[in-house]
Amino acid sequence: MPLPRLHRPFHLVSCRNYPHPRLLSTSRTLATKWGVFTDIHFQPDDLPRIVSTADWIARTFEEQKVSQIICLGDILNTREHVNVQALSACVAFLKDLRKIAPLQILLGNHDMNLRHSGRVSALDVLDTGVDCSVYRDITKMKIDGIECLMVPWHENHEVVVEKLSGLDEEEKARTFMFGHLAVNGAVQQAAVSERYAARQHSGVLKGRSLAGFKGVFLGHFHIHQKLGDNQAWYVGAPMQHHFGDSGDVNRGLALLNPLAKEGEELFELVRNPEVDIFRTVSLQELKTKEQTDFDVDGKRISLKCNAVDLPEFETWRDKLIDAGAGDVRQRLQVGTEAAIATGIDSETLPADEAAFEEEAEKKAEEYYQPLSSESFIDSLPAFLQSVDPTLVSPSEHQIYLETANQIIRESDATNPLQPTSTSSHLPVFHARIRTLTIENFFSVQGSLKLHFHQLQPGTWFIVGPNGAGKSLILEAIVWCLFGRTLRNDMSASDPVNDIIKKNCAVRIDFENGYSVERFRNYPSRAGGKGPALKLYKNGQEVDTFERGEVNKTQAALERDVLGCDFSMLTKSVVFGDDGRGAANFLTLDRAERREVLEDLLGVARFDGYLTTAREERKKVENERLEVKIRMDTTEDEIRRYETEKLKLEQDIPVLEKRKKNVEQELEALKEEEEKFEREKDGIEKTRDEMKKFQKVHEKLAELEKLEKRVGEIEIAKGQAKIFLPAQKTLKELNAEQQKLGSQASELNSEIRSATRRDQEIGRSITELQRNMNKGVCPTCKQNLVDKTAVESHVSSQQTMREEAQSRLKTYQADLEKLDQAMADLNRRKNELLKTVQIPENVLLGNTFLPQAEYDSRIRALVTSVAEKGSELSSFASGLDIDSIKSQYTPAAVSASLQQSEKLLSLYRNLTTRRSNLTNTLTATNVDLSRNTTQLSTLTTTLTTLATSLSSLTDQHATLSSQYRILLFWEAAFSPTPKAQTTTTPNLRQHLISASIPLLNHLISLHLTRLSPNLPLSFTPSLSISPPISKRSSGQRKRLNLAVLFALFQLARYRSRFRADFVMLDEVFDALDVDGQRCAAEMIEEVEGVRNVWVVSHAEKVWGEGGKVGMGGKRVLEVRMTPQGTAIDGPEGVVEWCPPEGEIDLREGVMEESMDALVEKAKRIRKTKEAEGVDGEAEGKVKRKRRTKKEMEEARALAELEGPSPPKKKGRKPKSIDNEEVVAAE
Repeated sequence: MPLPRLHRPFHLVSCRNYPHPRLLSTSRTLATKWGVFTDIHFQPDDLPRIVSTADWIARTFEEQKVSQIICLGDILNTREHVNVQALSACVAFLKDLRKIAPLQILLGNHDMNLRHSGRVSALDVLDTGVDCSVYRDITKMKIDGIECLMVPWHENHEVVVEKLSGLDEEEKARTFMFGHLAVNGAVQQAAVSERYAARQHSGVLKGRSLAGFKGVFLGHFHIHQKLGDNQAWYVGAPMQHHFGDSGDVNRGLALLNPLAKEGEELFELVRNPEVDIFRTVSLQELKTKEQTDFDVDGKRISLKCNAVDLPEFETWRDKLIDAGAGDVRQRLQVGTEAAIATGIDSETLPADEAAFEEEAEKKAEEYYQPLSSESFIDSLPAFLQSVDPTLVSPSEHQIYLETANQIIRESDATNPLQPTSTSSHLPVFHARIRTLTIENFFSVQGSLKLHFHQLQPGTWFIVGPNGAGKSLILEAIVWCLFGRTLRNDMSASDPVNDIIKKNCAVRIDFENGYSVERFRNYPSRAGGKGPALKLYKNGQEVDTFERGEVNKTQAALERDVLGCDFSMLTKSVVFGDDGRGAANFLTLDRAERREVLEDLLGVARFDGYLTTAREERKKVENERLEVKIRMDTTEDEIRRYETEKLKLEQDIPVLEKRKKNVEQELEALKEEEEKFEREKDGIEKTRDEMKKFQKVHEKLAELEKLEKRVGEIEIAKGQAKIFLPAQKTLKELNAEQQKLGSQASELNSEIRSATRRDQEIGRSITELQRNMNKGVCPTCKQNLVDKTAVESHVSSQQTMREEAQSRLKTYQADLEKLDQAMADLNRRKNELLKTVQIPENVLLGNTFLPQAEYDSRIRALVTSVAEKGSELSSFASGLDIDSIKSQYTPAAVSASLQQSEKLLSLYRNLTTRRSNLTNTLTATNVDLSRNTTQLSTLTTTLTTLATSLSSLTDQHATLSSQYRILLFWEAAFSPTPKAQTTTTPNLRQHLISASIPLLNHLISLHLTRLSPNLPLSFTPSLSISPPISKRSSGQRKRLNLAVLFALFQLARYRSRFRADFVMLDEVFDALDVDGQRCAAEMIEEVEGVRNVWVVSHAEKVWGEGGKVGMGGKRVLEVRMTPQGTAIDGPEGVVEWCPPEGEIDLREGVMEESMDALVEKAKRIRKTKEAEGVDGEAEGKVKRKRRTKKEMEEARALAELEGPSPPKKKGRKPKSIDNEEVVAAE
């Protein structure tokens, strides 16, 4: 059947009539459109096609003028590590989308850095909240005013089920749901043939959880599909990602019409016009078809071949690539080679071809599985049998096996191996070398190109004398792929040819379309003098492969392309001296040998199992802790509820007794209320009457008070007539008395002053009289010169004293007069106070008004008395006031009124008591009912909690058992401890121990041919038995060769790096003739490889003639020429381009310039002999001045004629390998 063609414009697919969508030739314009896409998976592999798809998505959204863009997850294709180029392309794509419309992004499982949390993602930088939002949790929101529910990926889908079950139907009916979820029953993988149905997902999220929404659009599964009868769809990936997607052309993006009414199309699927990229076709089918029957332009072809078709694969591969195919890979169908290609053990092949076709059909792409999971699972029973029964009881083996099976399956499904140097879940790399180009590398000057695809399958001997460069091919291959040399004493710059000193390069072109090229000191091609590495695919440089630094690029080459590193190659493909290959394995210690065997056996997958077991163990540990916490919480609740139940059982009788007492009080209160009802009217009448009488008494009291006030004012009037003049006189006397007192005070002050002056003058006179001779006045300090002056001065002082005494007497006389006046004033005051008969302070303290003021006040009070009397008469009309005064005194009225109020208050209290008692009864009934209900509920709850506690106890026991089992497998999958003293069972060690007998058996088979009497085996601890320390060099060489091929057989089909060659470097050096013959015969019988390259200079093997060796072996002869290493081989195999000369493709040697070189060398010799150049010192100086050309000519002459005899006695000729050899010598 011809392959479908895709020469059509893109289509819009209506999903109203799904599953048979109607294809529309043109799109219709919607009033409001939302663009939806998912699962584009930006990653370094196939990045250009992903970018092209992203550009198409952006163009389509822009053309359709969408108002919102919604990404349903898995924009990236990584969890822990993000490729820089892929992330950069992803960010550029999202920026383009943000320019078109606001962008809503849901995190998918491949976008999340943490498996169980979306809080860390490489997309966090884009979460601006303005034109781009990243949803990490379930979120309700509105887009363009329309309610939406955003549901990103949750590892535990039970959370999603719980959230969705909490939504009411009305809310769901107006809500669009967008999510990245795995729904039960959804198709994960389409049907690959009639015999293999579609693979469906089984999970906890059922389709019924999606029912009721206005529309549900999901990402995660790449196939566009409708989920049952719900308005729910998987949008599907916008492109095919691998051969497993071949034939699924219904991929693209969705244009959603959120305003669609009933009967209108809810969304349209826009198909990607470049989606159909993968093709699978058999070579036999290809032969019978015309070129026009199928489209291969840009397609990736998986070409199914039978074993008999293999020779024609390369021819048809070239035809398909010439026709425009992007890539062509080989897929074997039957036979042992098919088993190798598909990873199926040849011993387990189905009996017939059809059965094998079914097995091979399961692997749409050729992926490497280091050691299949089934093989690991099959090895587990034997491993458990080897475990101490006290550690794992035989009765528990089944549950241990089920747990291990679950760990392995989950690891394979969710935790594929991280790409490593020797193992990865990546395509097998078929390392069949097509051409090897060497330029200025070691002894090669110029360019040397070897067309290995022209070599016939079989063993090829690379022969030649020492120093010719026999190991050159091996070194070039290893250096090109890994940047290292087989000789461990070489520096980084040593591969550069010592003569050319620059432009060193080696390129390997593989049959699978890949090419690797390495440079050193090649500025024109590598961009500098340092090292450089480039990768090509079908002749085009893979620019996204470069990592900025050569060592990082090298790691990517080994991890993502080759699937092999230098150590792996030298342990299984290359054999030679200098401590590498099998010799290296024999010289390693036991721990290092164990690591090598682990690598060769492919148990690197155990790292994934270990991670899964550790995660599951931690998860179970957390669950067990949670269950224990829940158990403790449940026990606490049981104790709390039992306490509450006991309290309720005690409270209920108290409430019942309280209810009975309240009911009795209500009955008694009823009788009191009836009695009071009969007396109530009389009491109220008496109360009203007493209130009236009380008012009469109040008015009478006010009238009496006014009348009393009139009398008091009249008395005050009479007093004022008498006291007012006396008060005035008293104030005047007090003022005069105060004035006299002030004058007396002043006189006393003057008297004191005059007295002091008199005393001072007296003392001065006395002092002058006593000290008359001193002549200085002690008072005024005057200088008195003689006695006459002193006497005059004393006389003057006496005069002043007399005057002072006269003034003092005058003051004293005045003071006496003042005292007499003060006494007269006191007498007058006493007489006045005696007349009025009241104290002075009372007389001065009272305020007395004029008589007219008193008259005015009396008139006002008389008027008030008349008014109050009239008011009383009006109020007491009809009452006998005199009778009231006599019979109802104020005290009696107040007592009667209080008694009435008290009786009425008692009635009101009865009403309040009834209300309170009624409320108390109601509250008691409520409490009693509530407590009874609570008691019943608590009883039920305690029963439920007891059941739950029992279940939790069983669950905790189960989890403890699971924890113990997971802890066992975590230890079993852990790396093998270096010290073997531990008793913990280890599956890695078990597999290695199981592989040692096979390794010993393979070694024994090879030693049977090489040396039957030379035993070698490895003990379970990987010690060598018997020791080889006393073996001869030849014996060690045989042992090395046997170990090499044993390791090769172990590693060959468990490595992604499928080399179709083995490189043996001088394996025959230390072998005798018989050993050489046996080794050559064993090499000839090597299976599973196209070529065995043997580097040797043993003439008995390859023949003295240099062309054909033992048994007609094929030979490449290496020789040293003046222009570097040259290789002779079959016609069309060797292409040599030295620095000068032309290329002879028939023999691959330089012939044109050789005669010219010889002639030039002869001329140089004659010139030097004529000049008489002699002496060792002078010769050295001349040799330093020679040009490179002269040195080449000298070497050519030395090689053809040999060195000339020395001119001085005892001088020896130089070796022709020495660059300083002089032809003239």
